[in-house]
Amino acid sequence: MKYVLLKMADGVITIIDNHDSIGKGRVGKLCRDGAVFAGTIESDLPRGTLKDGLERYARQQYDEMRDRVSLARKVLDGEIKEAAP
Repeated sequence: MKYVLLKMADGVITIIDNHDSIGKGRVGKLCRDGAVFAGTIESDLPRGTLKDGLERYARQQYDEMRDRVSLARKVLDGEIKEAAP
């Protein structure tokens, strides 16, 4: 399936299956309401599964960056004096 990605006014990316008239109508309505075309994704996964996987990946990336920032802050604050081997 080919999905349309729309960036909403609040920055959220919405995934829409527009293979039928209902999906195409939804894309049109959202674009008229201010959404901006952000791209397409082709996948055999259902929309919900695809969305969950992308959110899980983004959360994992966020958690890794948060951990790095936390470690850097501890080093700068002097809580950690020596690097681990």
